[in-house]
Amino acid sequence: MILERILKPRYIALILEEIPREKGLHIMELPKGTGYEVEVGVEYFVDSTFGKFIYIVKSKDLLILARSDKKLNVKEKEEFLIRNEKGLKRFLISKVSKSEKIKIEGLSLSLAMVAGILFSYFTELEDYMVIIAGIFGVAGKIIEKVFMYYIIGYCKS
Repeated sequence: MILERILKPRYIALILEEIPREKGLHIMELPKGTGYEVEVGVEYFVDSTFGKFIYIVKSKDLLILARSDKKLNVKEKEEFLIRNEKGLKRFLISKVSKSEKIKIEGLSLSLAMVAGILFSYFTELEDYMVIIAGIFGVAGKIIEKVFMYYIIGYCKS
């Protein structure tokens, strides 16, 4: 919610358990896999549908995409903020394609530990190293999301 107000994304993607049965949704099914047909399917979905909210339902071999202008009252598992159409295409391809996964996890924890250790070493506050690392971890997670939003084009909300 805070990141949404700061970043002001153009699109919001929600990963759901099941596809909502609402009127006004543009729905498309994409097979998971690799290759040119996956990218063409994603580009077709992005170019032929409209709306700010993208709903994604995953199954073993199929991905169901839906798009709408209004946010539906559904329980989502994850929410992603997407900057532009290029970021939307990257995000959808990373969800469909098995070979193009972009993961930057654990970066903030390692940076927090290094920053906490260096800060406690230089200020002689070794007793508070865990607290300082935790503070740097929270700040690092927010900064990591902002960097992902501007560099990759999407981030987890």
